[in-house]
Amino acid sequence: MDYKDYEAFENYDFEANAREKARQFEEMLQQDQKPFLDPSAIDDLFSYYLFQSMESDKALLLISYALDQFPLNSDLYYKKSMLLHDAGKISEAHINIEKALEISPVDMDYLLQMVNVLNSMDKFQQALEILSSLLDSNLDRHEEIYFFMGTIYSDKGDPEKAIGCYRKALVLDPELIEALQEMVFCFERCNRSEDAIIEVERYLDENPYETAVWLQLGVQYMRVGHFEKAIEAFDYCIAIDSQITLSYAQKANALVEIGKYREAISCLFELLKYDSNDANAYFLLGECFEGVGMIEDALRYYHKGLGIQADYTEGWYNIGYLLEREDRFKEACFYYRKALALDSVHAESWIGITNCEIQLGNEKSAMEALEEAIDLNYDDFDMWAEWASLFKKLNRMDAALLVLEKGLDLNKDMAELFYLISGYSILNGNISGGLVYLENGLLLNYKKHPVLLDVLGDKKQNLDLVHHLIEHYKN
Repeated sequence: MDYKDYEAFENYDFEANAREKARQFEEMLQQDQKPFLDPSAIDDLFSYYLFQSMESDKALLLISYALDQFPLNSDLYYKKSMLLHDAGKISEAHINIEKALEISPVDMDYLLQMVNVLNSMDKFQQALEILSSLLDSNLDRHEEIYFFMGTIYSDKGDPEKAIGCYRKALVLDPELIEALQEMVFCFERCNRSEDAIIEVERYLDENPYETAVWLQLGVQYMRVGHFEKAIEAFDYCIAIDSQITLSYAQKANALVEIGKYREAISCLFELLKYDSNDANAYFLLGECFEGVGMIEDALRYYHKGLGIQADYTEGWYNIGYLLEREDRFKEACFYYRKALALDSVHAESWIGITNCEIQLGNEKSAMEALEEAIDLNYDDFDMWAEWASLFKKLNRMDAALLVLEKGLDLNKDMAELFYLISGYSILNGNISGGLVYLENGLLLNYKKHPVLLDVLGDKKQNLDLVHHLIEHYKN
């Protein structure tokens, strides 16, 4: 190739050429013409539809058309199988990969596609047999085979064997970071987060500049509550590549977990320099400003987030919850209802409306919201305890007991509710009734009796009958 040829090659617009070929192909099909496509044109169009225009349906139409011209082309059946598999049409994908293998029975790509299809059909043993036969052959790509085996074992529900396969794949190809990530996922499934950390740290000892792995290490440290170490890992990631916005987001999350809101705010502002439309950053800024008591700033950033992602239910809920804690109950109800307009089964918003309407004296509206919350969350003890506590603060002990009785009707084996009703009955002057509930609670679950003592507070010191009954059921 001389200089002029090289210059022409460098200036050639491959994407524009493929786009023009696609236009011509689609135009001829619309006119019911049957253009002849040579194999190179098929490959160009396939790559264009799949990777540039992202139109897999047109890629499938192309391959189906090409098969009319080349019915013995195994690669076309292979491509069609991949497209059908990605579209969830597993049976058709299976038929097409079988046809490809009938023509080229030892092609490794085709065999691995068959493994993919068999895995989706839950035919794990058949898939493993193909992979084992490939390992026994003298073919290359053993790291790829072990990766596939890890995937099969993982999908089969055997994460321990999957870990072994992913580890072998990583030894053969240290750049196969996906194997490390899948291994970490399997460790998580086995509740072995500390082992995941060891594996990731071992990898970083040999490959210290892999930002994705530093991110993974930080996430694992957060999972086990080592937030300072997580922050250090995210800092390494930022030092290697300061433009990875996820590093800032994860670091900010870790800082929030340990109450370092001001540092988290600085971190999030750094993130926004690279991506000013990151809605999650604005939502987290709202939480941070709330954490340092700057309420109006918190509301402003929550709203900025919603300006970008208005369909985020939790964003509306967070504003409502903040306003509720600021005793701005009418405003809070508005935002809770905005959340419910997006997600009518968002139980926390119904609970918020119940609390606010009670505070506003709108008992009918509160009870209606309460009914909705109960339908969604009837087995949540904390919900019942919170409502009872709210009525107690309003000196509405009878209402508190009615709510708790309703809770007990729906959760007849929840010992905590027996203890809660016992405590509220005693505080309301019904000691004999309270002792009955206490005895039922002790019979159900003795260990939960501190719930009662927490309700009674200082008054428990003067209730000998309560202590006698607890002591009686101790053994």
